[in-house]
Amino acid sequence: FTPTAGPGMPFVLTSQEPLCAQSSSKVMQFILTDSNRRQVAGVEIIVTWSQGEDRFFTGFKPELGNGYADFAMEADAIYNIRIVTGGAFVPDISAPTCTDPNGAEYPGGILLTFQQP
Repeated sequence: FTPTAGPGMPFVLTSQEPLCAQSSSKVMQFILTDSNRRQVAGVEIIVTWSQGEDRFFTGFKPELGNGYADFAMEADAIYNIRIVTGGAFVPDISAPTCTDPNGAEYPGGILLTFQQP
């Protein structure tokens, strides 16, 4: 018998990747998985910034994965992320600056992947 992380186990940020496709401009994407790398639905995420706070859950876009959630960012805002289950906290997230083939800059998106240990 091997113990596995249950729904109350903390999540840890395992990767943070900029997304420079125009379709992902100013979108913060989340993927949350358990210790077996299966996506986890129903996990609450809180995003705060100087103008407010938003709360949402993974799993509302099952076509993108049960552990998927996303959030529309403002180009110049700085965000703090908290995964309610286990209290993982990631400060100072902002949209990366991307460059198109013509050299014009635009705000990109970001993919944050969290996993239970």
